[in-house]
Amino acid sequence: MYVGSNDGNIYALNSTTGSKIWEYYMGSQVESSPTIDGNYYNLYVGSDNGQFSCLDTRTGENKWSIQTGAAIISTAAISGNRTVFGCNNGNVYILNKYSSDIDWTFDPGYYLFNTPFSSSPVAYGNMTYIGGNDGYLYALNIDKQTSATSIFLYYEAAIAVLVIVALITIRRIRNQRK
Repeated sequence: MYVGSNDGNIYALNSTTGSKIWEYYMGSQVESSPTIDGNYYNLYVGSDNGQFSCLDTRTGENKWSIQTGAAIISTAAISGNRTVFGCNNGNVYILNKYSSDIDWTFDPGYYLFNTPFSSSPVAYGNMTYIGGNDGYLYALNIDKQTSATSIFLYYEAAIAVLVIVALITIRRIRNQRK
């Protein structure tokens, strides 16, 4: 049995006796649940300091880690040879589960309307579904590295048009005063 803790550790416990087998310090409290890939003895987990790690389930040894820069509350999902998780920096990360290489990231907010992802993704076939803290459910095609166009893209386009119109208006008013 594997559990994360507010003391920053991941614990491997004997499921019969409850005795500690190993522990691994993540650097900050662990609110996400570990995801296990039993075929390769991998445990995937994130922490509040933005560290996402792959640990060996037998020894607790760190196989690899990446730093996202924001808390990871989302529990990872496994989709083929990838692991997927949401992050409080507004990105969904899709990593190669063997090497930690980032295949791609999804940011529906396009910087202005960025929202954290604290829900856990669900993988089904080549699709992954995840809810954002903005109330929207996002469908990501992992193989094609695509998703539906976010409504926030249209909001940002409208804001850009308004800024351009405002700048043109200000320039015209200044030119009329000369």
